[in-house]
Amino acid sequence: MLLELKNARQISGENKRRWFTSVDMDLITWVDIENKPINFELCYDKGLNEKSLRWSPSGFVHSAVDDGENNPGKYKSTPILRETSHFEAGRVHGLFLAESAQLPDEIKNFVIAILENLTLSYTL
Repeated sequence: MLLELKNARQISGENKRRWFTSVDMDLITWVDIENKPINFELCYDKGLNEKSLRWSPSGFVHSAVDDGENNPGKYKSTPILRETSHFEAGRVHGLFLAESAQLPDEIKNFVIAILENLTLSYTL
């Protein structure tokens, strides 16, 4: 289950962020001054072939996460996002539903609505 990190790092000049984490997934949401979600990043398949879905009102980007650990004999590099074209919208929607029971309703419903729209777009 996704549970909130109470002391999520805040960046000056950005909207407030709320961070939720589980063994398999991270959800970072940015909220407005009324604490309503306005965009998010959902990272899933942590520890396997981690992916990132970043959504804002202007669109979404789906990326593979390069964890920086694939350099034998060298220090770990900073993780970076790499372009990927493979996006299983229905699978991501199902994974999120399974992890989201403990989320605040406003955040859960916001993300679910977007994932449902993406699922419809990718199955037409």
